[in-house]
Amino acid sequence: MALVLTSLVDFRHEIQWAEEAKRQYQMPVGFFGTFATHLTEALLGHGDFIIKGEPEHAAMRLASGKTLSGPVVSPPIQDLDSLPFPRWDLAPRRRLGYAIGRSMR
Repeated sequence: MALVLTSLVDFRHEIQWAEEAKRQYQMPVGFFGTFATHLTEALLGHGDFIIKGEPEHAAMRLASGKTLSGPVVSPPIQDLDSLPFPRWDLAPRRRLGYAIGRSMR
């Protein structure tokens, strides 16, 4: 699964990246961030789901095995201390990870 942090500045490249990841790796792709929350319609059809709002609630749903589809409203979690602490020991650094990138075109 790929979660794409969206931005107003680079959303076209983020869409291209998401479509390529989905095509090449057959993985679910979701968008989140300010752009995804407020300009959802620009992302429709380019991924499997779009998180509108704070991502923690939707992330908990994904972690519990639920499949998200289309625009998904994700309300803020009032008690952030209630979120489980990540089990980094279960994710070997070399095998799993994340990347943040920006392009200049």
